[in-house]
Amino acid sequence: MSKQEMIQQLEAVEKALSQSNERIFDIRNRLDALARHNEATRLHIHYLQDALRGAGK
Repeated sequence: MSKQEMIQQLEAVEKALSQSNERIFDIRNRLDALARHNEATRLHIHYLQDALRGAGK
């Protein structure tokens, strides 16, 4: 394998790693958004439970 071929392979690996890192970053952002949504939903459920308890009195 020539030096040029090795350089090309390393560049291809570098590009693949960069794309993989971008996908990981995107997945992390989506998971963070989902976690925020879940927390908001949990708080809303507690609010509704409290409202229902108050309505039953």
